[in-house]
Amino acid sequence: MILFFISLFAEGIANDKPLLVTFEERVIFPIFETIPETEYGGEFATEAEYRDEFVRDLIENKGKSTGLLFLTATIQSIMIYLLQHLLVLQRKTGWGLMTRDGMW
Repeated sequence: MILFFISLFAEGIANDKPLLVTFEERVIFPIFETIPETEYGGEFATEAEYRDEFVRDLIENKGKSTGLLFLTATIQSIMIYLLQHLLVLQRKTGWGLMTRDGMW
């Protein structure tokens, strides 16, 4: 049930676009709109690839940006924290998602 609930947010968790970009005193939300690379001073009129170092340099240098805010790293660290605590709970109490036979 927990995995089903988490999977409802999979598109946001595994997204390669940042939640927030500050560029030239503007706040841009690339997850809600398509921003071309030319908007940041790039060469292509296609959607910006935010994981590319060239695009990151354009945003951080030309736009005097504070950076890009990606949700992926935050969600991954939360998930790792929760899984570690679930494993500790399972070891201490015997409760968990898997039995000793490896079945659900």
